[in-house]
Amino acid sequence: MYTGLAFLAVIIGSIIFHVWTPWWWTDIASNWSAMDDTIILSFWIGGGVFILVCLFMVYCIFRYRYKEGRRSEYKPEDKKLEKGFCITVEPGIYFIPELFYQWKKENKHSNFINYDKFEKYLDFGGIRIEDNILITDNQSENLSDFIIKEVDDIESIMN
Repeated sequence: MYTGLAFLAVIIGSIIFHVWTPWWWTDIASNWSAMDDTIILSFWIGGGVFILVCLFMVYCIFRYRYKEGRRSEYKPEDKKLEKGFCITVEPGIYFIPELFYQWKKENKHSNFINYDKFEKYLDFGGIRIEDNILITDNQSENLSDFIIKEVDDIESIMN
């Protein structure tokens, strides 16, 4: 709460300083109207943005401040997908040479990995096919179904 009041004081102080600034009392201010216009414009644009951002911060500080008894609705154990959720499905494979050589040396996962065939793909890097899925009332909608994924379709575009 004190932070919000401090921001509010800075905003009010900035406005007061702009209205009663010593700049208007100098000789140079009265002789160069283009300079005056530039300074006024920069005060309004820069100062206006500053004031709006600070007012938003004050609002957030007061709106979301700590209140005794307030509890969050976050439930990490709840895996239920609800209408409006958007999830990303990203099946992919990545070829990491350091990990490959370490596993090959340890003969790790050799019942799943054919190291002789796998080694020729180390320069490839990897590939991921990504879909963005929107959860609707009774089903889901693939928001990225227009993206081509078949090898023949991709090669025809590349050629």
